[in-house]
Amino acid sequence: MVHRILLTGIDDGLLTTRKALLALRGYDSLIVMPKDVDEKLQAAGFDLVILSVMLTANEKLRIRARLPVGMRVLELRTFVLPEQFLGMVAEAFESDAQPCQAFEDISLCAPRLTGNI
Repeated sequence: MVHRILLTGIDDGLLTTRKALLALRGYDSLIVMPKDVDEKLQAAGFDLVILSVMLTANEKLRIRARLPVGMRVLELRTFVLPEQFLGMVAEAFESDAQPCQAFEDISLCAPRLTGNI
């Protein structure tokens, strides 16, 4: 099964690099700017959403609030090397954490993986 990943952020170059890295590992990914996240989430099923380090806290909260229940989220907080990034993505799919139970309290969302990318 090929996992579908939605990459969101504001730096085209960084997102394009991440998309290429994911493709090398067999992931199907799509780059989307924050303003277009709602449209893309409705149009296609994704297994993971990656929130770029370049997004503001408010943008991250807005996007998280619109995610379907059970959506895996990898929130990037700093930059890391490509192999670390790919390891974090693999870990997101191996996680046994429970899906989001409520969006009123973001801390209830799981898997709530955070990383230094």
